[in-house]
Amino acid sequence: MAAPRVCAVVVTHNRADLLAQALRGLEAQTRLPDEVLVLDNASTDGTAKMLLTDFPEARVHTLAANMGASGGFSEGTRLAHERGFDWIWLLDDDVVPEPECLNELLSVADDSGKLVVTPRRRDADGSFPRSEAVIDESTQSYRSPEGDDRWLGIDIFTFEGPLIHRSVIDRIGLPNARLFIIGDDTEFSIRFYHAFGQLAGALANRTAVNRLLPPAISKHVESPLKQLLTGDPAYVLRPDDQHWKYCYYLRNRHLIWKKLGWRKRRLRQILFHAGYLITDSVESFKRGWDWRLRLKTNARAFALGLFGKDGAFIDPAVYHAELRRWKTKT
Repeated sequence: MAAPRVCAVVVTHNRADLLAQALRGLEAQTRLPDEVLVLDNASTDGTAKMLLTDFPEARVHTLAANMGASGGFSEGTRLAHERGFDWIWLLDDDVVPEPECLNELLSVADDSGKLVVTPRRRDADGSFPRSEAVIDESTQSYRSPEGDDRWLGIDIFTFEGPLIHRSVIDRIGLPNARLFIIGDDTEFSIRFYHAFGQLAGALANRTAVNRLLPPAISKHVESPLKQLLTGDPAYVLRPDDQHWKYCYYLRNRHLIWKKLGWRKRRLRQILFHAGYLITDSVESFKRGWDWRLRLKTNARAFALGLFGKDGAFIDPAVYHAELRRWKTKT
Protein backbone atom coordinates (compact mmCIF):
# COMPACT_ATOMS: atom_id res chain seq x y z
CA MET A 1 0.00 0.00 0.00
CA ALA A 2 1.34 3.42 -0.95
CA ALA A 3 2.27 5.76 1.88
CA PRO A 4 -0.30 8.50 2.50
CA ARG A 5 0.52 11.86 0.95
CA VAL A 6 0.50 14.83 3.32
CA CYS A 7 0.32 18.53 2.50
CA ALA A 8 1.30 20.92 5.29
CA VAL A 9 -0.67 24.18 4.95
CA VAL A 10 0.82 27.18 6.75
CA VAL A 11 -1.12 30.46 6.82
CA THR A 12 0.79 33.71 7.32
CA HIS A 13 0.42 37.48 7.25
CA ASN A 14 3.29 39.91 7.89
CA ARG A 15 5.21 37.63 10.26
CA ALA A 16 8.20 36.61 8.17
CA ASP A 17 10.46 35.90 11.17
CA LEU A 18 7.92 33.62 12.83
CA LEU A 19 7.08 31.94 9.53
CA ALA A 20 10.74 31.09 8.96
CA GLN A 21 10.88 29.31 12.33
CA ALA A 22 7.70 27.39 11.57
CA LEU A 23 9.04 26.26 8.18
CA ARG A 24 12.36 25.20 9.67
CA GLY A 25 10.32 23.07 12.06
CA LEU A 26 8.68 21.38 9.08
CA GLU A 27 12.07 20.78 7.46
CA ALA A 28 13.20 19.03 10.68
CA GLN A 29 10.36 16.48 10.67
CA THR A 30 11.47 12.84 10.85
CA ARG A 31 8.62 12.15 8.43
CA LEU A 32 8.62 15.05 6.00
CA PRO A 33 5.35 16.31 4.53
CA ASP A 34 5.11 15.62 0.82
CA GLU A 35 4.45 19.29 0.16
CA VAL A 36 4.56 22.51 2.16
CA LEU A 37 1.98 25.02 0.98
CA VAL A 38 2.31 28.56 2.34
CA LEU A 39 -0.81 30.72 2.13
CA ASP A 40 0.44 34.31 2.16
CA ASN A 41 -2.34 36.70 3.16
CA ALA A 42 -1.03 39.61 1.05
CA SER A 43 1.98 40.24 3.32
CA THR A 44 3.92 43.48 2.89
CA ASP A 45 6.87 42.78 5.22
CA GLY A 46 9.19 40.95 2.84
CA THR A 47 7.63 37.52 3.33
CA ALA A 48 7.66 36.77 -0.41
CA LYS A 49 11.38 37.53 -0.73
CA MET A 50 12.22 35.50 2.39
CA LEU A 51 10.33 32.49 1.05
CA LEU A 52 12.00 32.70 -2.34
CA THR A 53 15.47 32.99 -0.81
CA ASP A 54 15.29 30.66 2.19
CA PHE A 55 12.55 28.15 1.33
CA PRO A 56 12.53 27.72 -2.46
CA GLU A 57 11.01 24.23 -2.18
CA ALA A 58 7.86 25.52 -0.52
CA ARG A 59 4.82 26.02 -2.71
CA VAL A 60 3.54 29.57 -2.19
CA HIS A 61 0.05 30.85 -2.90
CA THR A 62 -0.32 34.60 -2.39
CA LEU A 63 -3.80 36.02 -1.92
CA ALA A 64 -4.71 39.33 -3.55
CA ALA A 65 -5.96 40.72 -0.23
CA ASN A 66 -5.77 39.78 3.44
CA MET A 67 -8.60 37.29 3.97
CA GLY A 68 -7.64 36.60 7.57
CA ALA A 69 -6.63 33.26 9.01
CA SER A 70 -10.07 31.86 8.17
CA GLY A 71 -9.75 32.75 4.50
CA GLY A 72 -6.21 31.44 4.39
CA PHE A 73 -7.07 28.08 5.92
CA SER A 74 -10.09 27.73 3.67
CA GLU A 75 -8.12 28.47 0.52
CA GLY A 76 -5.17 26.32 1.58
CA THR A 77 -7.44 23.39 2.38
CA ARG A 78 -9.17 23.77 -0.98
CA LEU A 79 -5.88 23.73 -2.90
CA ALA A 80 -4.48 20.75 -0.99
CA HIS A 81 -7.71 18.81 -1.45
CA GLU A 82 -7.88 19.58 -5.17
CA ARG A 83 -4.27 18.40 -5.57
CA GLY A 84 -5.27 15.00 -4.23
CA PHE A 85 -3.44 14.82 -0.91
CA ASP A 86 -4.67 12.18 1.53
CA TRP A 87 -4.04 14.27 4.61
CA ILE A 88 -4.02 18.06 5.13
CA TRP A 89 -1.93 19.36 8.04
CA LEU A 90 -3.07 22.85 9.10
CA LEU A 91 -0.61 25.10 10.93
CA ASP A 92 -0.43 28.72 12.04
CA ASP A 93 2.77 30.61 11.27
CA ASP A 94 3.54 30.98 14.99
CA VAL A 95 3.78 27.30 15.95
CA VAL A 96 6.70 24.91 15.48
CA PRO A 97 5.99 21.16 15.48
CA GLU A 98 8.28 18.80 17.36
CA PRO A 99 10.47 16.70 15.02
CA GLU A 100 8.38 13.55 15.57
CA CYS A 101 5.05 15.38 15.27
CA LEU A 102 3.87 14.36 11.80
CA ASN A 103 5.09 10.80 12.21
CA GLU A 104 3.21 10.46 15.51
CA LEU A 105 0.03 12.02 14.10
CA LEU A 106 0.01 9.57 11.21
CA SER A 107 0.70 6.67 13.57
CA VAL A 108 -2.15 7.68 15.90
CA ALA A 109 -4.45 8.07 12.89
CA ASP A 110 -3.54 4.54 11.80
CA ASP A 111 -3.99 3.06 15.29
CA SER A 112 -7.20 4.91 16.17
CA GLY A 113 -8.91 5.10 12.80
CA LYS A 114 -9.70 8.76 13.51
CA LEU A 115 -10.07 11.18 10.60
CA VAL A 116 -8.76 14.21 12.52
CA VAL A 117 -5.72 13.92 14.77
CA THR A 118 -4.26 16.95 16.51
CA PRO A 119 -1.13 17.40 18.66
CA ARG A 120 -1.02 19.01 22.05
CA ARG A 121 -0.01 22.67 22.18
CA ARG A 122 2.85 23.88 24.36
CA ASP A 123 2.84 27.56 25.33
CA ALA A 124 5.95 29.72 25.08
CA ASP A 125 6.52 29.26 28.83
CA GLY A 126 6.58 25.46 28.45
CA SER A 127 3.13 24.79 29.92
CA PHE A 128 0.29 22.92 28.22
CA PRO A 129 -3.10 24.65 27.99
CA ARG A 130 -5.46 21.69 28.20
CA SER A 131 -8.13 23.55 26.27
CA GLU A 132 -8.85 20.66 23.92
CA ALA A 133 -12.39 19.64 24.70
CA VAL A 134 -15.42 17.54 24.00
CA ILE A 135 -18.91 18.93 23.49
CA ASP A 136 -21.66 18.23 25.99
CA GLU A 137 -24.75 19.45 24.16
CA SER A 138 -27.08 18.46 26.99
CA THR A 139 -25.54 21.18 29.17
CA GLN A 140 -24.49 23.44 26.30
CA SER A 141 -20.89 23.42 27.46
CA TYR A 142 -17.42 22.04 26.85
CA ARG A 143 -15.37 19.81 29.11
CA SER A 144 -11.71 18.82 28.99
CA PRO A 145 -10.84 15.19 28.31
CA GLU A 146 -9.21 13.14 31.04
CA GLY A 147 -6.42 10.56 31.02
CA ASP A 148 -2.81 10.11 29.95
CA ASP A 149 -3.23 7.57 27.17
CA ARG A 150 -1.39 7.82 23.86
CA TRP A 151 -4.48 9.44 22.37
CA LEU A 152 -7.83 10.71 23.62
CA GLY A 153 -11.10 11.17 21.79
CA ILE A 154 -12.08 14.84 21.32
CA ASP A 155 -14.66 16.93 19.48
CA ILE A 156 -13.04 20.40 19.45
CA PHE A 157 -9.65 21.18 17.93
CA THR A 158 -7.75 24.27 16.85
CA PHE A 159 -5.98 25.00 13.58
CA GLU A 160 -2.62 24.75 15.33
CA GLY A 161 -1.60 21.40 13.93
CA PRO A 162 -4.61 19.18 13.16
CA LEU A 163 -4.06 16.45 10.57
CA ILE A 164 -7.31 16.18 8.59
CA HIS A 165 -8.19 13.38 6.20
CA ARG A 166 -9.49 14.44 2.79
CA SER A 167 -12.72 12.47 3.35
CA VAL A 168 -13.66 15.02 6.03
CA ILE A 169 -13.55 17.79 3.42
CA ASP A 170 -15.56 15.61 1.03
CA ARG A 171 -18.33 15.38 3.60
CA ILE A 172 -18.46 18.71 5.47
CA GLY A 173 -16.71 21.13 3.13
CA LEU A 174 -14.01 23.72 3.73
CA PRO A 175 -13.32 25.89 6.78
CA ASN A 176 -15.57 28.96 6.81
CA ALA A 177 -13.58 31.73 5.12
CA ARG A 178 -16.08 34.40 6.17
CA LEU A 179 -15.25 34.36 9.89
CA PHE A 180 -11.94 36.13 9.08
CA ILE A 181 -10.17 35.25 12.34
CA ILE A 182 -10.84 33.34 15.59
CA GLY A 183 -13.53 30.69 15.83
CA ASP A 184 -13.11 29.17 12.37
CA ASP A 185 -11.58 26.06 13.91
CA THR A 186 -14.38 25.76 16.47
CA GLU A 187 -17.04 26.12 13.77
CA PHE A 188 -15.28 23.51 11.61
CA SER A 189 -14.99 21.19 14.63
CA ILE A 190 -18.71 21.45 15.28
CA ARG A 191 -19.55 20.52 11.69
CA PHE A 192 -17.13 17.59 11.98
CA TYR A 193 -18.74 16.50 15.25
CA HIS A 194 -22.25 16.57 13.83
CA ALA A 195 -21.25 14.70 10.68
CA PHE A 196 -19.01 12.01 12.20
CA GLY A 197 -20.29 11.63 15.74
CA GLN A 198 -19.01 12.16 19.25
CA LEU A 199 -15.27 11.83 19.89
CA ALA A 200 -14.54 11.35 16.19
CA GLY A 201 -11.24 13.21 16.54
CA ALA A 202 -8.11 12.29 18.48
CA LEU A 203 -5.70 14.29 20.61
CA ALA A 204 -2.20 12.81 20.26
CA ASN A 205 -0.83 13.04 23.79
CA ARG A 206 2.80 12.24 23.00
CA THR A 207 3.58 15.04 20.58
CA ALA A 208 3.10 18.78 20.45
CA VAL A 209 3.49 21.99 18.55
CA ASN A 210 5.35 24.78 20.33
CA ARG A 211 3.80 28.23 20.34
CA LEU A 212 6.29 30.98 19.59
CA LEU A 213 4.32 33.86 21.10
CA PRO A 214 3.13 34.30 24.68
CA PRO A 215 -0.63 34.50 25.29
CA ALA A 216 -2.21 37.85 24.52
CA ILE A 217 -2.09 40.32 27.40
CA SER A 218 -5.54 40.80 28.90
CA LYS A 219 -7.05 42.88 31.67
CA HIS A 220 -9.70 41.22 33.80
CA VAL A 221 -12.49 43.23 35.41
CA GLU A 222 -15.61 42.16 37.26
CA SER A 223 -19.15 43.37 36.76
CA PRO A 224 -21.89 42.86 39.39
CA LEU A 225 -24.48 43.14 36.61
CA LYS A 226 -22.84 40.34 34.62
CA GLN A 227 -22.70 38.28 37.80
CA LEU A 228 -26.44 38.77 38.22
CA LEU A 229 -27.31 37.98 34.60
CA THR A 230 -24.91 35.15 33.80
CA GLY A 231 -23.46 33.94 37.10
CA ASP A 232 -19.94 34.94 36.01
CA PRO A 233 -18.72 38.46 36.83
CA ALA A 234 -15.54 38.42 34.71
CA TYR A 235 -14.92 40.48 31.60
CA VAL A 236 -11.72 40.27 29.55
CA LEU A 237 -10.34 43.48 28.06
CA ARG A 238 -7.60 43.53 25.44
CA PRO A 239 -5.28 46.54 24.92
CA ASP A 240 -6.01 48.78 21.95
CA ASP A 241 -3.70 47.03 19.48
CA GLN A 242 -5.34 43.62 20.14
CA HIS A 243 -8.90 44.74 20.66
CA TRP A 244 -10.01 44.20 17.05
CA LYS A 245 -9.31 40.46 17.37
CA TYR A 246 -11.55 40.22 20.40
CA CYS A 247 -14.35 41.86 18.41
CA TYR A 248 -14.13 39.04 15.87
CA TYR A 249 -14.11 36.54 18.71
CA LEU A 250 -17.32 37.98 20.15
CA ARG A 251 -19.10 38.29 16.80
CA ASN A 252 -18.14 34.77 15.76
CA ARG A 253 -19.37 33.26 19.02
CA HIS A 254 -22.85 34.53 18.18
CA LEU A 255 -22.64 32.80 14.80
CA ILE A 256 -21.38 29.53 16.28
CA TRP A 257 -24.05 29.34 18.98
CA LYS A 258 -26.69 30.12 16.36
CA LYS A 259 -25.43 27.30 14.14
CA LEU A 260 -25.49 24.94 17.11
CA GLY A 261 -29.02 25.94 17.98
CA TRP A 262 -27.91 26.64 21.55
CA ARG A 263 -30.60 29.21 22.35
CA LYS A 264 -29.87 29.55 26.05
CA ARG A 265 -26.17 29.94 25.42
CA ARG A 266 -26.82 32.51 22.70
CA LEU A 267 -29.09 34.48 25.02
CA ARG A 268 -26.29 34.51 27.60
CA GLN A 269 -23.90 35.68 24.87
CA ILE A 270 -26.23 38.56 23.96
CA LEU A 271 -26.45 39.64 27.59
CA PHE A 272 -22.69 39.25 27.99
CA HIS A 273 -21.97 41.27 24.86
CA ALA A 274 -24.42 44.06 25.72
CA GLY A 275 -22.81 44.46 29.12
CA TYR A 276 -19.37 44.30 27.57
CA LEU A 277 -20.19 47.33 25.39
CA ILE A 278 -20.69 49.43 28.51
CA THR A 279 -17.94 47.90 30.62
CA ASP A 280 -15.28 48.17 27.91
CA SER A 281 -16.12 51.83 27.20
CA VAL A 282 -15.91 52.79 30.87
CA GLU A 283 -12.75 50.80 31.60
CA SER A 284 -10.96 51.89 28.42
CA PHE A 285 -11.73 55.54 29.23
CA LYS A 286 -10.21 55.06 32.70
CA ARG A 287 -7.07 53.50 31.20
CA GLY A 288 -6.58 56.16 28.53
CA TRP A 289 -7.33 53.75 25.69
CA ASP A 290 -9.14 54.83 22.53
CA TRP A 291 -12.64 54.23 23.88
CA ARG A 292 -14.32 55.79 20.82
CA LEU A 293 -12.70 53.38 18.37
CA ARG A 294 -13.37 50.48 20.71
CA LEU A 295 -17.02 51.43 21.14
CA LYS A 296 -17.47 51.67 17.37
CA THR A 297 -15.95 48.25 16.70
CA ASN A 298 -17.74 46.69 19.69
CA ALA A 299 -21.10 47.98 18.47
CA ARG A 300 -20.50 46.62 14.96
CA ALA A 301 -19.52 43.23 16.35
CA PHE A 302 -22.64 43.16 18.52
CA ALA A 303 -25.00 44.13 15.69
CA LEU A 304 -23.50 41.64 13.24
CA GLY A 305 -23.58 38.86 15.81
CA LEU A 306 -27.15 39.68 16.80
CA PHE A 307 -28.36 39.43 13.19
CA GLY A 308 -26.12 36.50 12.25
CA LYS A 309 -23.98 38.33 9.67
CA ASP A 310 -20.56 36.91 8.80
CA GLY A 311 -17.75 38.34 6.65
CA ALA A 312 -14.85 40.69 7.37
CA PHE A 313 -15.93 43.85 9.18
CA ILE A 314 -12.65 45.20 10.59
CA ASP A 315 -9.61 45.69 8.37
CA PRO A 316 -6.59 45.40 10.72
CA ALA A 317 -4.56 47.87 8.64
CA VAL A 318 -7.34 50.49 8.72
CA TYR A 319 -7.94 49.86 12.43
CA HIS A 320 -4.28 50.38 13.33
CA ALA A 321 -4.05 53.47 11.13
CA GLU A 322 -7.02 54.99 12.98
CA LEU A 323 -5.44 54.02 16.28
CA ARG A 324 -2.16 55.72 15.31
CA ARG A 325 -4.01 58.91 14.35
CA TRP A 326 -5.71 58.94 17.75
CA LYS A 327 -2.40 58.43 19.56
CA THR A 328 -0.84 61.30 17.59
CA LYS A 329 -3.67 63.63 18.61
CA THR A 330 -3.36 62.67 22.26
